[in-house]
Amino acid sequence: MQSNEVYEKIINNNLEPLYEIVDLAPYRLGYFIAKNNFEGSAHNEDSLFIYKHANNIIFGVSDGAGGHPKGKEASAIATNDIVSLYKRSTEAHFLNFIENINQNVRDLKAGAHCTFILCTIKENFFKSYNVGDSEVIFWNSSGKKLYSNIPQSEVGYLIQSGSMEQEDSLDDPNRHLVTNLIGDEAIRIESTSRIEIKKGNTIIVGSDGLFDNLSHDELASIMAQGSFDKSFETLVQRCLERNEENWRKEDDISFIVLRKTQSDNSTQE
Repeated sequence: MQSNEVYEKIINNNLEPLYEIVDLAPYRLGYFIAKNNFEGSAHNEDSLFIYKHANNIIFGVSDGAGGHPKGKEASAIATNDIVSLYKRSTEAHFLNFIENINQNVRDLKAGAHCTFILCTIKENFFKSYNVGDSEVIFWNSSGKKLYSNIPQSEVGYLIQSGSMEQEDSLDDPNRHLVTNLIGDEAIRIESTSRIEIKKGNTIIVGSDGLFDNLSHDELASIMAQGSFDKSFETLVQRCLERNEENWRKEDDISFIVLRKTQSDNSTQE
């Protein structure tokens, strides 16, 4: 049965924390975005987007690159453009869309850069596309990690090669060195094969403001099993109550968590 429900959420440059849980049948989804806690900071360079039409969903985050000008403008372009492009053609050519976004950021002609990670759900299958060091994790209903992307950074490749443990990477002084960003002349786009989403599967996607502070194991212990609402509330509180004692790196934070809560036989097109 196909739903004609449409849902759209794009958040750019908000200064106060925003978070909410929404039902997008057959999924339950929560999002969170908050500015860094630096005194006098006037910008949030993170952006997020969610768009659902019929039984298809796109969602993800973009993070303006620190040390580059117009980071918040770059991340806003990425999130606004992907929804606009998808609305025009749901027979989506996502690699082309990302190339268009890259050119639009380059057209700022200011050296602006951002990360961009896009998750798609179509006909009960998940795919993701990534540029930069934002991350996505896909867990099965038992909390086992089925997939996580490779952060395009020095430590990301060390983890992938087996030279560094993921948890140890959180304290590596070179963790901030990203090797590939939207706004580069030539970009590398990591894409997955299709992964079937089954009831109880959970996906989290977020900027480095989350993943620089909580390991994959910590995130799994909070979010991969149990009550979705209680787990999401726990993760939100961890982010709201961050301080120098319990948080490794102060930064803007954005993340989206999605869990499949209904079985396939009620959602097939």
